[in-house]
Amino acid sequence: MKKMLVTSFVMLMVLAGVTSAAVLRVDFNGYNSYNTPDNALWTYEGPGLLGSGTFWNGAEVSYLTPNTISSVYHPGTGTSDDKFLLDDGVTDSGVTITLAGNELGDRGDTYPHKLFADYLVGVNSITITMTIGNLIPEGNYTLAGYGINAGDHVGGFWTVNGVQTLDLTYYVADWGTLQNVIADTNGQIVISIAPDPIVGGIYTVVNGLELEGTFVPEPMTIGLLSLGGLALLRRRR
Repeated sequence: MKKMLVTSFVMLMVLAGVTSAAVLRVDFNGYNSYNTPDNALWTYEGPGLLGSGTFWNGAEVSYLTPNTISSVYHPGTGTSDDKFLLDDGVTDSGVTITLAGNELGDRGDTYPHKLFADYLVGVNSITITMTIGNLIPEGNYTLAGYGINAGDHVGGFWTVNGVQTLDLTYYVADWGTLQNVIADTNGQIVISIAPDPIVGGIYTVVNGLELEGTFVPEPMTIGLLSLGGLALLRRRR
């Protein structure tokens, strides 16, 4: 009996380290000097390519600091912080997203679709690099990407982990998915988006992304599960 309890506790600790499959959705709320920032108005809520939920994180990116996500907006609660929540709108995914090579945040104020109206943009033949971190090392994910530039159909050519490709260039596709995207041993997925060659290889546009798979829960969740396992052992002694 004691051996079974110890085994159960070990299994509990393993399960405490991850959540079941979920979807992380990010709408890049880019804006330029002629826009007035409003994450509550700009963040998309609705279906995507992955899962069945409608919750998206609004990641604010200014033209002044284009490689910094200044805040993350959460529809429903109206809160804004640096946490990317999973599709239940409550659970902290623990994920980090860092940007490099991005030159501007921009927005087409008259375009009605909230996901497609605002975006990251490179304007001088620049490759934008996004690093998604704190994933399960060697975890298997499905990635969805969006690049439509407020309806002008300008996007970019995505290369994931230097191997898999997703062509979201001018009138090829505005969005698409990649299966079996594997995080590296550090729990990272690196996405490089090269300029759209159809429009002269000048512009690179990223509206948003989704990632489906298993994520690390917030430390408090792990702590509560661990305490529950210890309490179970004590009761059985």
